[in-house]
Amino acid sequence: MITLNLISPVQKKELKLIRAFLILKNVIIYLLLFLILTAIILLFSKLILQNNFNRVIAEFNLNNQTGTIFTQDIKQFNQKIKVIESVQNSYISWSEPIVYWLNLMPKNVVLNSLIINKEKQIIQISGRALNRAALLEMEQALMQAECIQNLCMEEIDIPISQKILKENIDFQVSAKLII
Repeated sequence: MITLNLISPVQKKELKLIRAFLILKNVIIYLLLFLILTAIILLFSKLILQNNFNRVIAEFNLNNQTGTIFTQDIKQFNQKIKVIESVQNSYISWSEPIVYWLNLMPKNVVLNSLIINKEKQIIQISGRALNRAALLEMEQALMQAECIQNLCMEEIDIPISQKILKENIDFQVSAKLII
C-alpha cells in the first residue's frame, strides 16, 4: 500500500507538536490524578492515626489519674499502718504481769485497788493485811519478783507507819515501774 502525505512540512511540524502536547497533557493529567489519590489516602491515614493517638492519650491520662489515685490511697494506707504500728509498739499487755503480781500476795493480804500509771511509771497497790508478818512477806515477794514481759518493779515503798502496826493494817504500796 502506498501512503501519500499531502500535508505541508509546516503542518507536519504542527501535528508533531500537537501530538507531543497531547502526550504531555495526558502524562500531566495522570500525574495529577495520582497525586490527588495519594493526598486523599494520606489524609485518611492521618485521620486514623490522629484518632488512635487521641485514644492512646486518653487511656494514658486515665491510667495516670488512676495511678495517682492508687498512689494516694497507698500513701494513706501506709500512714495508717505507721500509726497502728506506733500504737501497737506502745501497747503493753498488763494481764500477765498483774496476775503474776497478784499471785505473789500472801493469803492474809486482801487487795482493794491496783493503780498503774504508765506515763509516770508508777504502780500503787492498796489493801489490808491481817498482820505485820503478811505485810512484810508481801514486801519481800514484790522485791524478789521477776520481770514479766519487760515490766519490773523497783523502789518498792511501804511507809514505816504502816509497818509498825500489828494487825488489820491498811497499807498503800508504791513502786517504780521499769517499762
